[in-house]
Amino acid sequence: MYLVAKKTVYIFILFAFCLVNTTCRKKLSEPVNLYGMWVSNEGYCGYMYMELKKSGQSEYGTDAYYVGCSYKHWKGKSRTSFNKIFIGETQFDIVEKAELINTTDTMGWWTKRGRITAKMRLRNGFLHGKNTYTFYKIKDY
Repeated sequence: MYLVAKKTVYIFILFAFCLVNTTCRKKLSEPVNLYGMWVSNEGYCGYMYMELKKSGQSEYGTDAYYVGCSYKHWKGKSRTSFNKIFIGETQFDIVEKAELINTTDTMGWWTKRGRITAKMRLRNGFLHGKNTYTFYKIKDY
């Protein structure tokens, strides 16, 4: 009797996990296409970047060489929920949703440079300092 109840609880938890995992995640291309290269010039480490890819590993980090920054990079599959963006296990709270902007300004550095087409404000997670950054989209994927 105990094993049957235990199996039922495990099946229910597995079902609930699968249901939430498939229904709460949205594509990064809706309503504004988030796929592409995003950069920010705020924060202690200077320029931060976020590269959201449709397939493969997305990245978040900095190329700064300052003490304490040392080329920090995090990788993983990108996905989003109602008010969060995830890159692997790295979590960002969406402070201001992405919006298209019309400008001829450019931003970035080396290969991570381009014309600004959109912007959004994100707050990274507890393990990354809970810093708020304004990211500007410079490349579309």
